[in-house]
Amino acid sequence: MTFERVISAFWRWVTEPVSPLPLATFRILFGLVLLLNGAFLFQDLDMWFETNGIFPLSLARSMIGNNRLNVFLQLGDSHAIVSTVFWIYMAASALLMVGLFPRRMALIAYIALASFGHRNLYILHSGDTFIRVASFLMIFAPSGAAWSVESLIRGYPLKSINPAAFRALQFQVCLLYAAAFCFKAKGAAWMNGSSVYIVQQLTEFQRFPVPDFMRTPFMSKVLTWSTLAIEGGFPLLVWFRDTRLIVILLMVLMHLGIEFSMNIQLFEWTLISAMALFLNENEIRRLFCRNPHAP
Repeated sequence: MTFERVISAFWRWVTEPVSPLPLATFRILFGLVLLLNGAFLFQDLDMWFETNGIFPLSLARSMIGNNRLNVFLQLGDSHAIVSTVFWIYMAASALLMVGLFPRRMALIAYIALASFGHRNLYILHSGDTFIRVASFLMIFAPSGAAWSVESLIRGYPLKSINPAAFRALQFQVCLLYAAAFCFKAKGAAWMNGSSVYIVQQLTEFQRFPVPDFMRTPFMSKVLTWSTLAIEGGFPLLVWFRDTRLIVILLMVLMHLGIEFSMNIQLFEWTLISAMALFLNENEIRRLFCRNPHAP
């Protein structure tokens, strides 16, 4: 295959219209993740983000400067301001999920997420970074083309959409796993197979007990190296017809296993929701529609 053909194939992949259903499914699941994220933050808003909390605004300002997207730098972090921003975020997340003005709602959610993130850098994990990046990309994605209030108002779902933002979301997921694999591959505990065993000893992350045989050195090696194989293989294998569903299933099972054994707030569900981006229209219909042939 010549270089010109590679470029031509890539351009078709980026520009040829695609079904709106995978993106619409992700919009619904992602909106639910945003709502749950807000629900988990609600009880501790004052401690994490307000004036009298454990991380003063002056300290946040000294660490990140005044050039980051953070409405609290301009409005302050009083109880009234923080609560207002929070409830605007929750409303935007709900409207994004049902597909009413989804691009505008994604913009509002992104601004709120960036503001909360820059207000307190110490409560974030990579899942928070992903939902912030995904909410930004959703600003440009036609996610209301199907299964949305917008499509109900229009009277019909669109049969195809411009794929640019959709492809960017897929690429972001693949980049996340590729980066995770590369960083883990540099760690001695991941390479010698002891990483999962070490993590199992961190009681603050434990959720439900796992069988004793899962805590053996042998199973630690199996689980550690399987994680590396799945995360390293996903960015490549998800694009091939023969391996796509297999690697998606393995990824979902891996995240469900981590969710069962470890308490990492919403991280696993966030990435499971992202798997919808890699399903095709027929697979989406078989999973979520009573009548797979319905429009």
